[in-house]
Amino acid sequence: MSDRLYKYIRTALIIILLIIPLFGCQEKEYSFEHGRYVPEDQKGKPYDGPFILTLHNSAQNNEQFVVVFMPASSYQPNGEIYRKKNEIVLNGEYMDEEYHYVFHLVDDNTLEYLKSRSSIPNKDAEWEDGTRLVLDR
Repeated sequence: MSDRLYKYIRTALIIILLIIPLFGCQEKEYSFEHGRYVPEDQKGKPYDGPFILTLHNSAQNNEQFVVVFMPASSYQPNGEIYRKKNEIVLNGEYMDEEYHYVFHLVDDNTLEYLKSRSSIPNKDAEWEDGTRLVLDR
């Protein structure tokens, strides 16, 4: 084998070995369907709250949410849903204050609450850090 061909093959193999790991670094994007999200341990059980309702508002062509902390109350934190890959951000308003709930999708339709990245003026209107909410149809 000529010296030139050897250098060409060696360079090609090095490039391939450097590129292959980059494909594995991309996180899988999980599905996020609309519906009722409850704490993981409450799935399938009668549960009054707190939970999240998500929906697509076709009139405004956006994704919206309501956080239900007290079902008997007519006023709940609500607003728009924003998604960036596996990060779900619920930006809304409650009692004239802005709320930002931040979640990470850890699996299909499984949200993990990120308290340190969220901004909740009323601390009674949030979950413990790391609480997982799952779709409960």
